[in-house]
Amino acid sequence: MLTASIVAAFFIYAICTSSKSNKYDYFISETIDADSLEYQNPWMIWKNNDFDNMKNGELILLKNLKGDRDVPAMDYAIVQKINGVILISEATKTSFNKLLKQKNIEYDNKNQLVILDKQNEVGATIDIFRTTFPKIQVPIKQINISSKDYKQDQTREDDMVTLGMTDANYDSFTVYPEGQYSDILGPLIMHETAHVVGGYAGIGDSTKWENAMAADKNISKTLLDNNFKQYETGTMLDASSDSIHSLIFGQKAITEYAKENNEEDWAESFCWYAYDKIYGGIGTTGINSNIRFSDAYPNRSKFIDEWYEEEIKKNGKSN
Repeated sequence: MLTASIVAAFFIYAICTSSKSNKYDYFISETIDADSLEYQNPWMIWKNNDFDNMKNGELILLKNLKGDRDVPAMDYAIVQKINGVILISEATKTSFNKLLKQKNIEYDNKNQLVILDKQNEVGATIDIFRTTFPKIQVPIKQINISSKDYKQDQTREDDMVTLGMTDANYDSFTVYPEGQYSDILGPLIMHETAHVVGGYAGIGDSTKWENAMAADKNISKTLLDNNFKQYETGTMLDASSDSIHSLIFGQKAITEYAKENNEEDWAESFCWYAYDKIYGGIGTTGINSNIRFSDAYPNRSKFIDEWYEEEIKKNGKSN
């Protein structure tokens, strides 16, 4: 689970099928009542055969999706598959009925649906995982994009809000409204994906990860003495006075949020490992023009490298 106390400006973008025309083509294949599905649990919609062979641009309209303690019910929803992941977003009755009257949707700047914009943005962030670990499949099966806040936040005594949450089976997660801002979404997807890949294996709670954290403490401390400056990513990872996801050094935890427990340290490290791959480093010092994640946290980096190699072997055996 990922929480935060800060929210920044939000913008929407979508994936263009044509850079010249700025048009997006969708088609509605069917309408399904969730009561008729074999798997009705809101975390397990992906298990139903109805969604196995969804194509690019295909939309399925879903009615009467039941909720649970963590996922709010959706009377009306739109289902789309992007990068192999089922995305489910709540729709208003008005927009749902509007779509019911259409079969094919010519979607452009004049005819926009915010729901599809958000699904496309979430789908695009999955590419962070694909770019970082190109030889294995994306482990996420389903992402619920909720229009309602996490209910349990109402009873919290601190100022934190829940951005996203992984399910108990470690194959799906839900993104709540505060996690859908553009500067939060990418790191959030990677953080929750880390819980997905590490949950069953208990990676964060393992002795090996505990040892990696302890061994990196003194190594990372040396950066404090060399005027380290963290790279800006335009995300909630950036260093600021109230950031809880920017890097810290000379401590057992990798970020302030990672102090919650070792599982969160694993997820925060996994996220930073990915952003190091994307940006080619995590920052600079006065004596070195570029610092890699593996320079500051070599034991964590080695652990994730070895995890990736094992996953490649597993994928090879299953193919």
